[in-house]
Amino acid sequence: MSIQTTWSNWAGTQSCQPEAVIQAVSVEHVSEIVADATKRGISVRPVGTGHSFAPLVPTEGIVLDISAISGIVDIDQTAAQALA
Repeated sequence: MSIQTTWSNWAGTQSCQPEAVIQAVSVEHVSEIVADATKRGISVRPVGTGHSFAPLVPTEGIVLDISAISGIVDIDQTAAQALA
């Protein structure tokens, strides 16, 4: 997990100084971050690669970097579900 104090998109056209920028390392980690922010009444904005020109991410709350979470790790054939 890394915590920063600034965030900007790849082009530098959108930026903010949130409470924290946290890189999630697992789905469970995302759940913990969101639960903690909810308890504290803080907004959470997810971001992947930051390629949007629209002001979707800027926040004073938490920017949640989910770029490290990707891919299917298993398939449950019985339940017909992909597991990340």
